[in-house]
Amino acid sequence: MSNTRDLAELVNTTMVFDSVAEVVASTSLSVGMTISTLGYYTRGDGGGNDYEIVTAATGTVDGGSYINLATHQAKGLFTGYAINVKQFGATGDGATDDSTPIQSAINYVEGLSGTSSPTVVSEANITVTLSGDLYAIASGLTITKNINFTGGSLVALSGFTGTFMLTISAGAERAVISDIDFDGGLEELVAGTPSTWSRYADIISCSAYRVVIKDVLGIHFPNYGLRMIETQECSVTNVLMREWAFSEQGTTYGTLRTAKAFSVEGADGKFVSCVGAQSLYTLYVSGALNMFTSCHFYNGASTDTTEDVNVFLDNTENTMLTGCYFDNGSLYIKDSFNHNITGGHFQRTGTATNTSGIKTDTAAVTDLVSGLSVVGCTFNGTYTNGEIQFSGTGSYSDDLFKQINWIGNIRSDGNPAWYEAKFSGASFIDLGSSTHQASGTSFDIKSNKALRISADYDANSAPTDSTIILSTDAVDRWTVESSGAFLPFADNTYVIGDSTHRAFNVFSNRYTIMDGVGAPATVAGHATIYIDSVDGDLKIKFGDGVIKTIAVDT
Repeated sequence: MSNTRDLAELVNTTMVFDSVAEVVASTSLSVGMTISTLGYYTRGDGGGNDYEIVTAATGTVDGGSYINLATHQAKGLFTGYAINVKQFGATGDGATDDSTPIQSAINYVEGLSGTSSPTVVSEANITVTLSGDLYAIASGLTITKNINFTGGSLVALSGFTGTFMLTISAGAERAVISDIDFDGGLEELVAGTPSTWSRYADIISCSAYRVVIKDVLGIHFPNYGLRMIETQECSVTNVLMREWAFSEQGTTYGTLRTAKAFSVEGADGKFVSCVGAQSLYTLYVSGALNMFTSCHFYNGASTDTTEDVNVFLDNTENTMLTGCYFDNGSLYIKDSFNHNITGGHFQRTGTATNTSGIKTDTAAVTDLVSGLSVVGCTFNGTYTNGEIQFSGTGSYSDDLFKQINWIGNIRSDGNPAWYEAKFSGASFIDLGSSTHQASGTSFDIKSNKALRISADYDANSAPTDSTIILSTDAVDRWTVESSGAFLPFADNTYVIGDSTHRAFNVFSNRYTIMDGVGAPATVAGHATIYIDSVDGDLKIKFGDGVIKTIAVDT
């Protein structure tokens, strides 16, 4: 693409040239003249511009805003809204090193910009466009002000100097990077030998607040795709970072994966509809308070390594992962666990080697995994260590006491993942059981209406399976049979009431007393009725020890 200019646009221009070289070669120019070019190197190459002829040494020569002539300078006027890097001499042929002209265009626009601040309104958001072309660069580009950098592709050349193709420095607050594809460069030094594959450059480093990065692709990077050193109020949307393409050696050989597709090291950033793929870590987070929504993180297909980790939350806190798709490899959470994972999908295919969907790691003793909340997630595939695994050199509290919210998480077959529900450190519900921890001396079940405990509510089980069992100290004590009979679980074992816990009255149409027991102990202030095993008589023993016969067994 280009901003091709034709003669019809230039009818009022004094002189028109096909290229900058023609301008430099001209001997007919004088100070004050306005001239135009139809291209930078050749007519129609997209680098055309208007120039004012000024005295020599008026400005710093950068190939675009000022160009040296034989006895004067040509000052670029840039009448359009956007500055095209081709107006500074970039070729866009995908082979020539265009680092210098692109940086010159950036520097020129930054010179027109005002203060980069969230509270100061000034000259800003001026656009530097790559005009939809592919540019090769042999050194990194740097943005220091709040400009818009957009619209094309960049590929790193062999011998690239520096680390990142694009560095957004701390002063570039509110800069916008959009619609750019980055290729860090790829070379196979020995055909068919995986260890000889080389990548030249990492993609983007950001150290500024409130930066917007959107609609960006990055591929082939040895260490970082997008490194967010600062993320304060930054917005990253529809960004794809993959260390290797799916068809390349780095997919087949996991040992070639060395990079973090997304490395989020600052706090309070927002990431929406992003994809991290085929990397050592598709997402690495060490900064706090970051939000990820509708993102896809996937690995897989390595034939020479295990891929236990996909996403790594490294001793950070308050990460929010909402509606994200975790494809092969665990979500690995180390040391600090207060994160919120909602509506996610965990996929483990047949080629995956991870043994859990979520894996926690701590060196602490009886760690509570405090604050981890996992809600409404699905787990597809077989996890030999469970959908969630508690690992590390430390130890964990019992499941009941773990400070986790685990609610509505299911396997793809519809069965619950781990427990049906786990409510912080208070209770959990599993198939056939509900376990609760009291915050005080008791655990209360309350209702503002009738409270019903129902066994075999749909009346389709055998009588032996239609009972209510009351248990204390892990021992079954009483049972309500399907017939309604209230029975002690073991014969002749338990007592209803005692000398200090008495019912006021008991109404019944019949009492049945076991025949033949030894004389009971004396209970002060109480009388005991029994059938004496010695003579079979019905007797009563009073609180003072006196025994009277009520009826004689004849």
